[in-house]
Amino acid sequence: MQDYVIFKTDMYCDNELHFKAGKKYKIIGEIKGKYAVSYGRKNKMECCLMPKDYDGIEIFQEGVKSSELLQLAKLGREAEIARPLEEWGEDYGDVLWWKFPICEPPYVGSPLDCNWTGYHTHWTPIIEPEPLGGTVNE
Repeated sequence: MQDYVIFKTDMYCDNELHFKAGKKYKIIGEIKGKYAVSYGRKNKMECCLMPKDYDGIEIFQEGVKSSELLQLAKLGREAEIARPLEEWGEDYGDVLWWKFPICEPPYVGSPLDCNWTGYHTHWTPIIEPEPLGGTVNE
């Protein structure tokens, strides 16, 4: 499968627009921890080197719509941040509860449950997955 990037903001070099926000660009290789990203011009080898950990891009694979990717990326980052117990409220409902360091699976539920353990200190939202590429036929 071909890998692509989507830039979160327009990227300029010498006052010239190289990458438009929201448009996909092909990753043509990896060099010393960086992605070689094609500008999408006539010369397909004309590229820019982007650090793999650069927060201004989203990585995705062929066949995934950019709108799906951006939604998944947004939800994914939200789910990666463990929030302290004090930030949880009834409106969040059931979530995943963690104790650090992580040495056991998360508890699923809320502090209002009758079987609440009481020792979990952080939580992440439960992200309901959607099938990639559309709906599932039943």
